[in-house]
Amino acid sequence: MKKYRRIEKLTKEFLEGKLEKLSISYGENHTVEVIVGYEDPYNYRFDYDILYNLDNHDVKFLSHQGKADYFTSIPLERIKKFEHSVCSALFTSL
Repeated sequence: MKKYRRIEKLTKEFLEGKLEKLSISYGENHTVEVIVGYEDPYNYRFDYDILYNLDNHDVKFLSHQGKADYFTSIPLERIKKFEHSVCSALFTSL
């Protein structure tokens, strides 16, 4: 649970939001997709999606977006320091 509390702190620090969801999906070629879902102070929800390679520790940005409505996504900026901090917190001991 300490790792998840750390993600909660990183979400607040970098994204100024409250962690709502943390999804980790293992893929092919030793990759892991991590989706951090969060809510901002105005009650809007966003997803930050990254792909992490367990072999070479490469972090690939997939998306950072919110939903305006059911059909429209709002793209947001990439925050590399957040991505690396999340992957470090989750996968350092591997």
